[in-house]
Amino acid sequence: MIKKLILFLSLFCFNSLVAQEFFVDYQKIEGKLTSKDLVKENFGRYDGYKIPLNKGERAYFIVYAEEFSPSLIVVTPNDEKFQQVTPRGEDFVTLGFKVPESGEWVLYVVGDKNAQGDYVLQYAFADSASLFINDKVEFCVGLNYLLAHSTAYFLFPQTIPSTKPLFKFSDAVDAFINGDDASYNSVFYQGDKEKDAQEVYNSLSNRIGNCIPKDWKRKNGSDSVNGSGVENYIQWNEPIKNNPRVVKVALTEFSNADSETEYINKYSVDLVIMRY
Repeated sequence: MIKKLILFLSLFCFNSLVAQEFFVDYQKIEGKLTSKDLVKENFGRYDGYKIPLNKGERAYFIVYAEEFSPSLIVVTPNDEKFQQVTPRGEDFVTLGFKVPESGEWVLYVVGDKNAQGDYVLQYAFADSASLFINDKVEFCVGLNYLLAHSTAYFLFPQTIPSTKPLFKFSDAVDAFINGDDASYNSVFYQGDKEKDAQEVYNSLSNRIGNCIPKDWKRKNGSDSVNGSGVENYIQWNEPIKNNPRVVKVALTEFSNADSETEYINKYSVDLVIMRY
């Protein structure tokens, strides 16, 4: 039996003077291969999923399984094999591609003919207009773009081959994706002047406050940084129970460092965007 994946392409449009739509979706399915699933000769035991896709979209799939070695196979609307990935000693495989034609595609999660056990299928989609933006866009548009991609844990900025660097706000010093928690990190100030750091922190916080959806929960806090400094922050949490997104602006003062060389700069202002 072939199941159907239901896509919920997320639309993010903030209450700001600048509104732009970005469509990114991420879903997770917990499945299981059992003795009741179909087995094809020279194919294996499988679960199949029908997926409506549009030309130009990007699709990305990850499947994990501990009890068997999973493969992923994608079939076009014309019933032709498009791509296949098989494990190489790992308990997961990934598959990503740009959709060449619109229609109802089929994704197969496949094991060998004796395979049984649980698996987790994660899938993400983005329309072509949501993949890249210019660094010169207005601040709310850039934040909108990043929050849309945080829905899919920044899979597309990390996996799509491109000569373009990761999006960075025009007044930011640096930007990168933290591989440990799939968070977007942007540095807006590094230096030794407290007044300058505070001004950047206040300005960045105000800009985010003007862009972020009004129902997001805001809180202020302070944390110690490995005993070497103090981080003051403002954080906005998405008001949902499961896997909320978070935007955090932090002003860190490394005034208690053990040596002058431990931290080159005494103050840092950073922006972090992530999804739990």
